[in-house]
Amino acid sequence: MHCPDDDVIEVATTDRLVALISESHFSVFAFHDLQPMNSNQNETFVAEQATVDSVGFVPRSNDSVVAYSVDAALNQAVCPLLVRSGEAPVLGTRLFDPVTASVFDPRESERVFPVPGRCGYTADASCALTVDADSFRTRDLSSSIVASLPVPDKMADVDGDNNCTTGNILLFAFSPKDNLIGLVCGDSERVIRLFDAKTPAKMVLALSDDHAGPVSDFSFLPASGHVVSYHRKSEDEETLIIWNQKSGTAVSRDTSANGVCYIRLSPASDRIALSVRRETAGSTTAVLVLRSGDNRFNVSLTTPVSWAAERSLSDAEFSPDGTVLVGLCVTSGCVWNAGSGEQLRTFDGECHSPEVVGWPTNIHVLLHDSSNERLLVYDVISDLVVASAVTEGRVEGKWSTRRFRISPRGGVVVGSTVHGELRAFICRNMASARRQTSLQAIRATTGVTSPK
Repeated sequence: MHCPDDDVIEVATTDRLVALISESHFSVFAFHDLQPMNSNQNETFVAEQATVDSVGFVPRSNDSVVAYSVDAALNQAVCPLLVRSGEAPVLGTRLFDPVTASVFDPRESERVFPVPGRCGYTADASCALTVDADSFRTRDLSSSIVASLPVPDKMADVDGDNNCTTGNILLFAFSPKDNLIGLVCGDSERVIRLFDAKTPAKMVLALSDDHAGPVSDFSFLPASGHVVSYHRKSEDEETLIIWNQKSGTAVSRDTSANGVCYIRLSPASDRIALSVRRETAGSTTAVLVLRSGDNRFNVSLTTPVSWAAERSLSDAEFSPDGTVLVGLCVTSGCVWNAGSGEQLRTFDGECHSPEVVGWPTNIHVLLHDSSNERLLVYDVISDLVVASAVTEGRVEGKWSTRRFRISPRGGVVVGSTVHGELRAFICRNMASARRQTSLQAIRATTGVTSPK
C-alpha cells in the first residue's frame, strides 16, 4: 500500500474502503487487497469546479460513488464518495477516467421507473459500472481491468450547429439480483440487450416482443431479477411484460396497461405498484394499483383522497422488507399491506410536491418536498414527522439522474441540485423496530388513523 508523500493526518474507514487523508491528498484503498482505487492519474478533485451528474451506492452498505464532469465538453469521471457525520463529503481517486459523453435521449424525462444512476456496482459489488449515452464501462475491482460493452453504432442526431445531441444508448438498468446489465440502443428500440458484467464482451440474451411497441422503459425486479418492460405503442396500446432473465420467456404480459404514469417495484417480493390514469366514458379517473408479477393478484387500492396519477402530484414506495407500501398524494398519505392491499393507516403528508425517497429504517419514511426544498422523515408508528432538513437548492425527482438516493443500509442520502451541486445527509438517531417487519410493527400499534 503506497501512502501519500506528506504526513497522514487522519485515517477514515467505511464498510469496504480505508482512506488516508493528508493536508494535500485523499487516497482510497480497497480492504480486500489494500490496492489504491484509482487509475493512472494524480489529479486532485475540486468540488467547486465539478458538476455532479449522478450518485450510486455499493450494495448492502452506506458507501457511495459519484459521477461528475469538470468541463463543458461533458467529460464524465467516476469517484468513490466518503460521507461522514459533521464533515463535508470527500471524493477519492477515480474509478473511471473522463470520457466525452453525449446527452441521453429526451425520452429519459418520460420514464415510468425511477431513473437509475449513471454509476453503480453489480449485485455482488465485484464490479463498478458507469454509463453515458455512447458507452457502458465496467471495472473489475479485483483486477482493475476496465472493459466496455459492445454498443452498436448509430447515425447520431445533430443540432443546427452540426453538434452531436444524442448517443446510441437510449435506456439502461443494473440488476440488483444478478450481475446483469440491460441496454436499449437506438438501432433496435424494441430489444432489451442483457450483458453479464463479468464477461461484458458478449451479449447474454435479447428480449423482444413483436406485438408490443418500442421499449419505453424497463427495470429489474429486485427479489427475482426478472426484467419488467413497459411498451407504449400508442395512447391506447400500452403493454407491461415481465421476463425471466435466464430463459428469456415472458412470465406475464398485460396488454391493458394503458395510462401508466409511474411504476414502483418491491425490493423483497413480486409486488408491483402502478399509478394509472384511466379514460372511461369521457371522464378521467386515477388509481393506484397493486399487483403481483404474474398478474394473478391485481387490486385497486383504497386511498384517503382522490388519487392523482401524475408523478408531480403523487408517489409511492415499498418498505425494504416488502411488507408494506406507502403512498402520498398532494398532502395526504396512506400505508397499505403490500401482500393484500389492506389499508393500514393514513396520515398528513405535509408535502405539496411529494416524493418518497426511501426507508432509512423499517418504520421511518424519507420524504422529499421539492417545492419547499426540504427532506422530511415520517415515523409510520407515531404518525409524526420526526426530522427535517433543508436541501438548499432544488433537487429534481425520480425522473432525474441527479435525484436523491438512499443507501442500501439507510444511513446516507445523497443527490445533487439542478445545477449539479452535491447534497449529502446522514440519517442518525432513528431506531428501527427490531425483529419485526414493517407490517408487524404497524399492526402492533393502534388501528387506522386519519388525516386531521
